[in-house]
Amino acid sequence: MTDERPCILVVDDDPDVLMMLGIALRRVGYQPHLVATLDAALHVLATTPVAMILTDYGLRQHTARQVIEQAQHRTPAPIIVLMTGHSWEILADHLCTLPITAFLAKPFALDTLYQTLSRCLEMPQHTPHPMAEP
Repeated sequence: MTDERPCILVVDDDPDVLMMLGIALRRVGYQPHLVATLDAALHVLATTPVAMILTDYGLRQHTARQVIEQAQHRTPAPIIVLMTGHSWEILADHLCTLPITAFLAKPFALDTLYQTLSRCLEMPQHTPHPMAEP
Protein backbone atom coordinates (compact mmCIF):
# COMPACT_ATOMS: atom_id res chain seq x y z
CA MET A 1 0.00 0.00 0.00
CA THR A 2 1.11 3.53 -0.71
CA ASP A 3 1.40 6.32 1.87
CA GLU A 4 -0.34 8.70 -0.50
CA ARG A 5 -3.90 9.63 0.43
CA PRO A 6 -6.59 9.19 -2.22
CA CYS A 7 -7.66 11.84 -4.69
CA ILE A 8 -11.20 13.04 -4.09
CA LEU A 9 -13.25 14.87 -6.70
CA VAL A 10 -15.42 17.42 -4.87
CA VAL A 11 -18.37 18.79 -6.85
CA ASP A 12 -20.39 21.67 -5.42
CA ASP A 13 -21.52 24.92 -7.03
CA ASP A 14 -21.24 26.87 -3.76
CA PRO A 15 -17.74 28.41 -3.70
CA ASP A 16 -17.76 28.69 0.11
CA VAL A 17 -18.55 24.99 0.49
CA LEU A 18 -15.81 24.09 -2.02
CA MET A 19 -13.26 26.24 -0.19
CA MET A 20 -14.18 24.77 3.22
CA LEU A 21 -14.07 21.19 1.92
CA GLY A 22 -10.75 21.79 0.18
CA ILE A 23 -9.18 23.07 3.40
CA ALA A 24 -10.72 20.31 5.50
CA LEU A 25 -9.65 17.51 3.14
CA ARG A 26 -6.09 18.82 2.73
CA ARG A 27 -5.79 19.12 6.51
CA VAL A 28 -6.14 15.35 6.88
CA GLY A 29 -3.99 14.49 3.86
CA TYR A 30 -6.49 13.94 1.04
CA GLN A 31 -5.86 15.37 -2.43
CA PRO A 32 -9.06 17.20 -3.34
CA HIS A 33 -9.92 18.31 -6.89
CA LEU A 34 -12.49 21.06 -6.43
CA VAL A 35 -14.99 21.77 -9.22
CA ALA A 36 -18.26 23.69 -9.48
CA THR A 37 -19.74 22.38 -12.75
CA LEU A 38 -20.59 19.16 -14.51
CA ASP A 39 -18.17 19.96 -17.33
CA ALA A 40 -15.31 20.50 -14.90
CA ALA A 41 -16.17 17.26 -13.08
CA LEU A 42 -16.19 15.33 -16.36
CA HIS A 43 -12.80 16.81 -17.27
CA VAL A 44 -11.29 15.67 -13.97
CA LEU A 45 -12.83 12.21 -14.39
CA ALA A 46 -11.33 11.96 -17.88
CA THR A 47 -7.83 13.08 -16.85
CA THR A 48 -7.27 12.15 -13.21
CA PRO A 49 -7.57 8.90 -11.28
CA VAL A 50 -9.96 9.59 -8.42
CA ALA A 51 -10.80 7.19 -5.62
CA MET A 52 -13.91 9.02 -4.52
CA ILE A 53 -16.45 11.60 -5.63
CA LEU A 54 -17.94 13.84 -2.96
CA THR A 55 -20.80 15.60 -4.72
CA ASP A 56 -23.66 17.87 -3.88
CA TYR A 57 -26.98 16.63 -5.23
CA GLY A 58 -28.25 19.90 -6.65
CA LEU A 59 -25.96 21.76 -9.00
CA ARG A 60 -27.20 24.88 -10.79
CA GLN A 61 -27.79 23.32 -14.20
CA HIS A 62 -27.32 19.63 -13.44
CA THR A 63 -27.70 17.05 -10.70
CA ALA A 64 -25.33 14.62 -9.08
CA ARG A 65 -26.97 11.86 -11.12
CA GLN A 66 -25.13 13.03 -14.24
CA VAL A 67 -21.76 13.07 -12.47
CA ILE A 68 -22.41 9.63 -10.95
CA GLU A 69 -23.55 8.08 -14.23
CA GLN A 70 -20.37 9.24 -15.96
CA ALA A 71 -18.21 7.98 -13.09
CA GLN A 72 -19.70 4.49 -13.44
CA HIS A 73 -17.87 4.13 -16.77
CA ARG A 74 -14.47 4.34 -15.05
CA THR A 75 -12.52 1.28 -13.98
CA PRO A 76 -12.43 1.00 -11.09
CA ALA A 77 -15.49 3.12 -10.48
CA PRO A 78 -14.92 5.73 -7.78
CA ILE A 79 -16.70 5.61 -4.45
CA ILE A 80 -19.65 8.02 -4.39
CA VAL A 81 -20.58 10.13 -1.37
CA LEU A 82 -23.63 12.36 -1.82
CA MET A 83 -24.05 15.63 0.07
CA THR A 84 -27.39 17.38 0.16
CA GLY A 85 -29.65 19.62 2.15
CA HIS A 86 -32.59 17.42 1.11
CA SER A 87 -33.70 14.40 3.10
CA TRP A 88 -33.02 10.87 1.86
CA GLU A 89 -36.76 10.22 1.69
CA ILE A 90 -37.18 13.01 -0.88
CA LEU A 91 -34.31 11.76 -3.05
CA ALA A 92 -34.76 7.98 -2.68
CA ASP A 93 -36.86 7.49 -5.81
CA HIS A 94 -34.43 9.50 -7.94
CA LEU A 95 -31.22 7.90 -6.69
CA CYS A 96 -31.97 4.37 -5.45
CA THR A 97 -30.54 2.75 -8.60
CA LEU A 98 -27.20 4.57 -8.36
CA PRO A 99 -24.14 3.14 -6.57
CA ILE A 100 -24.01 5.72 -3.78
CA THR A 101 -21.87 4.57 -0.88
CA ALA A 102 -22.83 7.18 1.70
CA PHE A 103 -25.13 10.12 2.28
CA LEU A 104 -24.10 13.30 4.12
CA ALA A 105 -26.97 15.57 5.16
CA LYS A 106 -25.98 19.24 5.09
CA PRO A 107 -24.96 20.79 7.32
CA PHE A 108 -22.55 18.18 8.67
CA ALA A 109 -19.69 18.32 11.14
CA LEU A 110 -16.15 17.82 9.90
CA ASP A 111 -15.80 14.79 12.17
CA THR A 112 -18.79 13.25 10.40
CA LEU A 113 -17.18 13.98 7.04
CA TYR A 114 -13.86 12.44 8.07
CA GLN A 115 -15.50 9.34 9.56
CA THR A 116 -17.69 8.85 6.47
CA LEU A 117 -14.79 9.16 4.03
CA SER A 118 -12.60 6.84 6.08
CA ARG A 119 -15.36 4.24 6.39
CA CYS A 120 -16.08 4.35 2.65
CA LEU A 121 -12.43 4.04 1.66
CA GLU A 122 -12.04 0.98 3.90
CA MET A 123 -14.87 -0.89 2.12
CA PRO A 124 -13.86 -3.63 -0.31
CA GLN A 125 -13.68 -2.49 -3.94
CA HIS A 126 -16.32 -3.59 -6.44
CA THR A 127 -18.89 -4.20 -3.72
CA PRO A 128 -22.33 -2.75 -4.38
CA HIS A 129 -22.96 -0.24 -1.62
CA PRO A 130 -26.53 0.61 -0.67
CA MET A 131 -27.15 4.24 0.09
CA ALA A 132 -27.58 4.65 3.83
CA GLU A 133 -27.86 7.49 6.25
CA PRO A 134 -25.15 7.62 8.92
